Amino acid sequence: MITLVAQLSSVVALPVVAVIVWQRRTGAAWKTLLFVLFAFAVYNTAKIPIREQVTPYFNHLAGREIWGIIPFMISGVPTYWIPESLFYGLFRESVRWLTFRYVAKSVQCWQDGVLFGIGYSCLAAVLMIWGSSSAQTGVSEWDPPSFVARAMMLKDDYNWIRAVVEAWRYGVTNVIFNAGTSLAVLYSVRRRKVWFLLAAALLHILPPVAHFVSILHVPPVHPMFPWRTYFFALWFEFVGIVAVLPALWLIFHLRKPLSAKRLPNQ
Repeated sequence: MITLVAQLSSVVALPVVAVIVWQRRTGAAWKTLLFVLFAFAVYNTAKIPIREQVTPYFNHLAGREIWGIIPFMISGVPTYWIPESLFYGLFRESVRWLTFRYVAKSVQCWQDGVLFGIGYSCLAAVLMIWGSSSAQTGVSEWDPPSFVARAMMLKDDYNWIRAVVEAWRYGVTNVIFNAGTSLAVLYSVRRRKVWFLLAAALLHILPPVAHFVSILHVPPVHPMFPWRTYFFALWFEFVGIVAVLPALWLIFHLRKPLSAKRLPNQ
């Protein structure tokens, strides 16, 4: 049980450390994290009933030409997920837009925008752990017996390879993605440029692309290769980090435009 706690803690530890280090080094406002919690809660709460309504439509698109213009498969990669990724991407970034516009009015600068993205990754890591344990146990209640059942089932399925991979994914890849998209939405609000909101939504297509590409185009490895499992894990995460390079570009590109503490509303 101690090992499991250490493994699960390692997944959340990296983004949490990133939050603390970033705030200490840049002076970003701690209250930004309250707005993160608000946006995260609104999105994930509203997503449940919305998913029930739209999932049948997106499932219907599997194996079909999308909107009459996108073939159902490109270079061996299925495309049915493109409308779904765009929909949820636009939905999530719209929730952030409304949060920055009407709730988090004090979040103005680049430092706070990056902290928003890092904090969002922390909550995403916690939700991922909760979701993984729910899938293992089939229970989702918050009472103590459920926690015990989750832990007992998850400890047999979790290992350090998985813990390290997910720590990297939520502590590096997701931090870059969330920081970049958060800054794009923040800039869209503060400078009234809707194109940056749409750009943030479009970036949500890239992680699914990386997922399919990493699976369908795995480099050949001899079955007797001693570190085969590690190689595959590195390959999947390498493709994943490539997919968030546009978000990394946004982080650096928007540093100067969002450097002022107070931006004029244009």
